[in-house]
Amino acid sequence: MSVVWEAHGHDVRRVLGAIECVDGSTGARIAEPLQLQAPGARFVRNVSGLYALVSWTPLASHADAFAAPPATPAVGSQALDVRITDPAGHYVPRDARMLLPRDPNPLNAASPDSLFRPQRVPMMRSATAPPGHNWSTLFVNVSAGNGDALGGALIEVFNASAQLIARGVSDWRGECVLPVVGIPVTTWGDGEDAVVVDQVPATVRVRWPAVAGTRVAQDLVAAGRPPARLPIIDPDNLPVVPTPIAGTPVDIQLTAGRAQSLRVVLTVP
Repeated sequence: MSVVWEAHGHDVRRVLGAIECVDGSTGARIAEPLQLQAPGARFVRNVSGLYALVSWTPLASHADAFAAPPATPAVGSQALDVRITDPAGHYVPRDARMLLPRDPNPLNAASPDSLFRPQRVPMMRSATAPPGHNWSTLFVNVSAGNGDALGGALIEVFNASAQLIARGVSDWRGECVLPVVGIPVTTWGDGEDAVVVDQVPATVRVRWPAVAGTRVAQDLVAAGRPPARLPIIDPDNLPVVPTPIAGTPVDIQLTAGRAQSLRVVLTVP
């Protein structure tokens, strides 16, 4: 099954789904063009900034079937892994998985896996992305006990209510610049004698997927010698075998408009 999307001006195409790339910090749709690549697939960016999947080899029969979609394969039974990169370098490259075919039933249009809704993919900001006003910023370094830099580590920040408020990925140097949006300049503290405070408690959790991540010796980092394969992960689908190595949660205090550094050392084989 396919649906009609506007691809370029008055050029109308039948597509298999679409991806909406959004800023992982603000949730806003990214206006600058990105690059989407996947084996046997072709994406077209439309005037709204959505990336329409116009063809994919395993679903070739679906491209020409608009009124009567093929019965097979079943909805969501096929996985298409997409590599998303930003030519401008403002966002960290990432992988994203589309489960296809999308649900073609118009009655399910509100469902996240509906053919009539784009798949929302958050992109994490790189160190070169301009910061926002009054954002709190974490400079995180992730390493092994011997000092080796761990790239591809997923870094997540949770507030006191255990809600995810920010996440990022370490580069091959083990470094991550992680903006946290929405920290109030002042807020009420807890307790019977609550007063106005300018700090908000949060917890940082780090997981490093050994298969998708990289491990680089400090002398190579100092010499600026990246590995042959850069660490690019899918934050929403970390490998389960082997289990990603998790660090001890770190409690911190976030302050609007301020930056702080954090070093996380993981116990790796």
